[in-house]
Amino acid sequence: MGNEQLIPNIFKSTYIDQIYEATVFGDVANLSFSDKIQSESAGDTITIPIDPEISVKAWTGGSLDTSDQLQAGNVKLKINEGLQTRFHWKKTDEIQMIKDPKWAKKQVKKVNYGMANAIDKSFANLYTEAGTVIKMSNGSAVAITSSNALALCVEAQKRLKQSLGGDLGTYELFMIASPAFYANVLIDNKPFYTEAARTEVYKNGKLPAKLLSFDVYESNNVKTSGSDEYVYFGVKKLALAGAIQKDMTLMSNVPDGEVYTEYKGAGLYGVGCIDSRYLGVAKITPASVINLTA
Repeated sequence: MGNEQLIPNIFKSTYIDQIYEATVFGDVANLSFSDKIQSESAGDTITIPIDPEISVKAWTGGSLDTSDQLQAGNVKLKINEGLQTRFHWKKTDEIQMIKDPKWAKKQVKKVNYGMANAIDKSFANLYTEAGTVIKMSNGSAVAITSSNALALCVEAQKRLKQSLGGDLGTYELFMIASPAFYANVLIDNKPFYTEAARTEVYKNGKLPAKLLSFDVYESNNVKTSGSDEYVYFGVKKLALAGAIQKDMTLMSNVPDGEVYTEYKGAGLYGVGCIDSRYLGVAKITPASVINLTA
């Protein structure tokens, strides 16, 4: 197989898997990889199905009410963002790829992770759509230290209960925060890691901690403003949604007058908040976990 065929095949075969593995927000969102998204459809909308909710009502005996007909909901996302890549390797590196496909995959992985980070940042920008916002009464950020980090988690859980009208039931909850907040939680508290998380970490590099009812994830892509940043919390698969083009359609060619092969491609995506009741944020200023002042 010539290198002009090898590298695009590696790129396409690993693109979707590595996007999913690298995204943190995508891990808790209702994420769809769609072959309906094409280069000519930028600005169009795509529909993602959402599981229906089953209602439970009061009963005083006797006949039951008429059966509810369940119907899956959906969320429409505008495909209004895109990513592109354009690169080439030195001829000696192309030869290395032919000899060692694993090395080639490692190089391509760097590109894919860069795209995943960009998608995560788009999810993070949805903080303005949260139905629940935790901040100080004057609108400023909550100063977080190791002594009150857990209290913020308790408050977030309470706010979600209020927003959803009572018990959280079987909802799967998530919290996404920066390493700085995560470190403050870890100092005085002992989150535990589920067995499922322990096995998943070897596949995708993410090991969410279980704290209260939340699966807590670390991310460097949370929204920041100066020293302030946001912590995100909500219900998995019901708060956020995203649609990503299934294939980047990577193309290869040899530019005029050059000896190297160039690779270029683009992909479209869209993200959105499904229902603001299921999404909350906290505006915080995390403290340093150790004092490094001389």
